[in-house]
Amino acid sequence: MPVASRLLWTLPATRPRRLPATASRYAEALRRHNHEWLVILPDQEGALQRRVQHRSTHLAELSKYPSDFILVGGPYLGGPVQDDAPMDMLGSVILVRASTREEALGELRKDIFARKAVWDFDQALVLPFKSTIRKGM
Repeated sequence: MPVASRLLWTLPATRPRRLPATASRYAEALRRHNHEWLVILPDQEGALQRRVQHRSTHLAELSKYPSDFILVGGPYLGGPVQDDAPMDMLGSVILVRASTREEALGELRKDIFARKAVWDFDQALVLPFKSTIRKGM
């Protein structure tokens, strides 16, 4: 028997170490939510006033989403932002991480913009997405 083979037979059998509970939960979360979805949610007709009315609540409630759910998001506009003019907000573009399209939309349906009929879910576009580059703001 070659020396290398004899050494392998004499090594003590070791059990793999278990990950700490928090690390294993994190790894499981990544496995379940490893898909990115680009969600384009147009506003319902005439929803600008409701959007403006509920915007502060919408922004405050963003912290209620799972920490790894929303990757980037904001309104899409009818034109470039002008210094002294209000934004012409027409809907939202949101990059989310979820296991399925349905899960992504299900989380977004909890938002105040959904509850107060700002977003038009019948016109929503949900595309599988893969980030290639992302820069901090």
